[in-house]
Amino acid sequence: MIIHNKTWLNNLKLHEQFEDDHDAGCLTDNELKALKMKYMVGFESPGIIMRIGLFVLTLIIVTFSAGALSLFFSEAHLIDNFVWPLILGTTNYIILEKWVKGNYHYGSGVDNALIMTTAGFLIGGFGWMMDTIDPAHSSFTSISLVALAVSVYLTLRFADLLMSALSCLSLLAFVFFAWQRLGSFGMATLPFVLMLVSGAIYYFSKRIINHPKAYYYDHCLHIIQIVSLLTLYLSGNYYVVNELSNQLHNTPGAPLPFGFIFWTITILLPLGYIAWGAKTKNAVMLRIGLLLVAGAVYTFRTYYHVMPIEAALSIGGAAMLLASYAVIKFLKTPKKGFTTAPLKRSSVLNHLNIESIIIGETFGNTGTAPTDAGSRFGGGSAGGGGSSAGY
Repeated sequence: MIIHNKTWLNNLKLHEQFEDDHDAGCLTDNELKALKMKYMVGFESPGIIMRIGLFVLTLIIVTFSAGALSLFFSEAHLIDNFVWPLILGTTNYIILEKWVKGNYHYGSGVDNALIMTTAGFLIGGFGWMMDTIDPAHSSFTSISLVALAVSVYLTLRFADLLMSALSCLSLLAFVFFAWQRLGSFGMATLPFVLMLVSGAIYYFSKRIINHPKAYYYDHCLHIIQIVSLLTLYLSGNYYVVNELSNQLHNTPGAPLPFGFIFWTITILLPLGYIAWGAKTKNAVMLRIGLLLVAGAVYTFRTYYHVMPIEAALSIGGAAMLLASYAVIKFLKTPKKGFTTAPLKRSSVLNHLNIESIIIGETFGNTGTAPTDAGSRFGGGSAGGGGSSAGY
């Protein structure tokens, strides 16, 4: 299913492991270079600055090309219906396939931009089509379902991180709009359903990340985990639920029913993330929990003003600096799996014996044993008893 060269993908993961070992001092510069030469990767993957530049440039090219074609065919009224964005999306996808296959782009910025524009054209075209065919029943539910199908396919085909995040959000959007149709019961239980679905997405992504079929999608699954943890919190955050409820019911300023439940979620869920992340050594959950503490504080500040914002920021900043300094000093010596030392990148190649590969490469070029030319007496050779330097 995936379009990229699987051998190169395997070697790319090996490169990450080799670099980790090099950073840890287990490999010299020459050994690292030799290993990378042995396990070649032919993908076109420039540095982050170049990727951003290529991404923006490709977006500009696609935008101007689509605009020029639209002007060219405007007289034929071809652009007046949903067929046109579908044609643009299909053409964009064909270019994407040929470009990735022919130029071996993998996260280069060019392929990312083509993937994003392809998804935009196709989702927009299908949404327009449904609105044209049945305007009375066209809804965001159908559009989110199409977005889910398109994003899942592009994720499986190209292992794109943005599409994996869009897949998660599209599924939640589909649940959101579909559950609304249940009326008052659906509206009352919507936050809890979204939290349940977000939790299920996180659990499922954690379960399958080590499955052989998910081998090339580990980074995509990590993105899905991050998105699902964030949406799990946002679905129960008091500020988000209150504002959304007021918008849907057109009752600005109205108090939120059973608000204490959402206040409890707002305050305790980030602390739960931190506690569970610390217990399971899950750095992603731990960092998201620390980030969401700021969201909980912001939510509290929105409704309750204990002190001026300047004083709150000053006290909070000082407290964070002191806490950070104390934690750094405490973890200077690793304790219970925690340390201030830089962590290695996570890898799904734990089942591979990296050490055997390194040893094999190190001793792989030592040459073959010489053939036996018979006993040679004298001269200090290995076959005689002389005392020359040849012994």
